[in-house]
Amino acid sequence: MGIFVKKEIKSLIVSILILSFIFGFDDKRSVFELRYWIGNFLWIIVGVMTALILKEFAMKLAAKKYGCTTEFGIWQIKRIWFSKGAEFKKFGIPLGILLGLYLSLISLGKIYFAAISLTTVEGNRTKRVGKQFTRLTEFEESFILFTGAMTCLILALIFNLLTPYFNFGIFVTINKWLALLAFLPVPNLDGFRIFIGSRSLYVFGLIATIICFILMGYLSPLLSFIFGMIFSLIVTLIYFFLIEYD
Repeated sequence: MGIFVKKEIKSLIVSILILSFIFGFDDKRSVFELRYWIGNFLWIIVGVMTALILKEFAMKLAAKKYGCTTEFGIWQIKRIWFSKGAEFKKFGIPLGILLGLYLSLISLGKIYFAAISLTTVEGNRTKRVGKQFTRLTEFEESFILFTGAMTCLILALIFNLLTPYFNFGIFVTINKWLALLAFLPVPNLDGFRIFIGSRSLYVFGLIATIICFILMGYLSPLLSFIFGMIFSLIVTLIYFFLIEYD
């Protein structure tokens, strides 16, 4: 069996194409040239595909450690109200895709809303025999999803290091937004479940991501990562002892 099942591959293809359009809508040229736009779009497809596949692969590895599986899918709304009749039987509304395309169009490609997908984590009770909890805990799910966000952060730093030698600037942008929006605390999305599973982990990841991306404009990627980790660890410890610690 491959890394991704058939259903995931379909969702990945859709996500790659939509995200590539969102990131490539504005090609940063003053005059539109179709040939250049298509070439830029194809290059962005490579960047988006690399980011999504490595992000999901990292989460699958983390899930395997906990005797779990992950499944990549499109963020959909399955009901528009609380009543049973308001539930969609077969297909949901792909809110993330619609919102991403809408914001991209009205901003002429200046706004990147990349939260169009989510990752479902399922515990396998048979594989979890011998662990303290046979059911998947909220912290374990949080850590698995956190791994995906951190993968995008590290990719952004690596591509930033290589940008002076290769045309990886857009790859940095792609991974920046995927990392940041991985902490978006909207119900059902990865960020919300990271927050529910471990607020300390959420604070650490969000602060680390923001600080690293700010410092990247002034320091080398390595120093940005080191100082980002140190600062976010200090903030998280302060948060834990002031808020969480009882």
